[in-house]
Amino acid sequence: MNRIRKVAVLGLALLLAIGLSGCVSSLPGSGDGADGTDGADGADGEAVELKEEMRGAMEDVETYQVEMDMDIEIEDGDQSVDMRMEGTFDRADEKAEMTVELRGQRVTTYIDGQTMYAETGYGGWQNQEMDEDPWKEGNATTWESQEAILDDGDIEVAGTETVDGESTTVLEVDITAEEFKKAMSTRQTGSASASIESVDDIEYKIYVSEDTDRVRKIEMTMTADVDTRQGVKTVDYDITMTFSDYNDDVTIEIPEDAKERLTPATASVTAATAASTPV
Repeated sequence: MNRIRKVAVLGLALLLAIGLSGCVSSLPGSGDGADGTDGADGADGEAVELKEEMRGAMEDVETYQVEMDMDIEIEDGDQSVDMRMEGTFDRADEKAEMTVELRGQRVTTYIDGQTMYAETGYGGWQNQEMDEDPWKEGNATTWESQEAILDDGDIEVAGTETVDGESTTVLEVDITAEEFKKAMSTRQTGSASASIESVDDIEYKIYVSEDTDRVRKIEMTMTADVDTRQGVKTVDYDITMTFSDYNDDVTIEIPEDAKERLTPATASVTAATAASTPV
């Protein structure tokens, strides 16, 4: 149980670092790569043009919904888990609500500014002042935070597909393991008790709406060697994130019960860790 919990927590950290931090920023470059160029040399012209159109369309995004499905399997065959997350993000009011379902349990985490309220699953709540402002440029819930991951990646158009009835263009991105691991290393937490030793076989696709140029879906698969207290385990991750309801009116309210029944957290936690507490 502890082993699968740790790799699940790490999977949620991957989600926060890649998907929720702003899907458009997960593209290589931004018309301004790490070397001051227009991204990776291997990027095709049509893909680069679409990437820039998408960046323009995403700049005014203040609210959005995301649904995530993640399958995790430890390669020695002894454990696997399916996880689902539903989230609402309001960048204008600096609030977020995430509900995670894992092994029959549902827990909810709220972020209000820099304060996190995490349901424990045992009838109580934890609160935690996050070490860094998650809404600050470059951190977990901003659009700009992931540009460095794929500045050197190759991007190409890989066809079209319909997502929830909406026509999209599919972009395939070749992510370097070194850049991915470097980006994730800044988002590990001690309470997760797990870290990525190496990554391999990364496949990454972004589905861009043909009508709005906004991201509708992200798919990622990867194999990672994860260092847990039980040793290094090889873990397969299969993650699908679907984005919708951009700039719709949303109301995120912290339950009074969460404010009144607080148990201060004893360790530094991220929203990913807190959401996994009962597992």
